[in-house]
Amino acid sequence: MKPKQAGIILGIYLLLGAVGVPVFVGGTSGMIKLIGPTGGFNLGFLAAAVAMSAVRGNTRSFRKLVAIGICVGMPIIYIGGCISMYAVAKVGVWKTLVMAVFPFLIGDTLKVVLAAFLANRMQRYGF
Repeated sequence: MKPKQAGIILGIYLLLGAVGVPVFVGGTSGMIKLIGPTGGFNLGFLAAAVAMSAVRGNTRSFRKLVAIGICVGMPIIYIGGCISMYAVAKVGVWKTLVMAVFPFLIGDTLKVVLAAFLANRMQRYGF
């Protein structure tokens, strides 16, 4: 997928959530999910999708897909989330990391591995 396509798809996802379609975590929606303490995560998804697509190019390598997800996608999403958490919730940097990053590192890494596996398989079958 090209970066522009990734941006459009994630932009539509964010727009749907903003207007009330329950697509965000826990079946939630609304503008507060974009401007609230966790809004940066949702906006980070958009930036991460575009960046990962640009870095990925046409690779079909499982290892490269995992590396891109962990080294490009996760940091962008976490940075976006931490900025909004820090700015909106008015908590310190350490508390922001404790609340918004550390508890999710292992699970998010496993999700990246699963997503890379599925993407690799889908590419093999022409999707």
